[in-house]
Amino acid sequence: QRQITDAETRRNTLEVRVQELTDEKSNLQADLRTKQSQERKLTDALKSAQTKTEALERRVAELEADSVGKDATVEAKEKARAMVDSELAGTVTELNTRRQEVSNLNGHVRSLQEQLTRSMAEATNVKAQVAALQAEKNQLILDTKSYLVRISNLDEQLRMANDEHAMLMSEKEEAIRQ
Repeated sequence: QRQITDAETRRNTLEVRVQELTDEKSNLQADLRTKQSQERKLTDALKSAQTKTEALERRVAELEADSVGKDATVEAKEKARAMVDSELAGTVTELNTRRQEVSNLNGHVRSLQEQLTRSMAEATNVKAQVAALQAEKNQLILDTKSYLVRISNLDEQLRMANDEHAMLMSEKEEAIRQ
């Protein structure tokens, strides 16, 4: 009985752990979706920055064509490039950071899925143990009932033998008196 109770307690504990892991997996998947959304926004920002760069380069080309002094054109072009390069570098760094976070979350989700699979397998094993212990208990109950019937039959036979013995003793005493 104690083994069954222990097995059921363990099964209940495993079911709670499975639920906790499932909840944590859901939370991580939500975080993953958020990080992926941020990654898409950063990718869009990168595309926007590239579009701005192209527009600035066109503008620089126009300024070069219109500019009388070559030095002023070169200086404007260098400033525009430096500004765009700085903006692109920041966006690329942030995008790489977000990608690493997404990769880490994916690894954690895989780890949780493995834990969940192991816990579910262990819960199934415990359920099988509980079923085996219950079958053993049922067999013990059947054996006990069988023994009780046999004892009852033996008690009846003993009572009958005692009655017969008492009757024989009574007949013997009567025979001795005669």
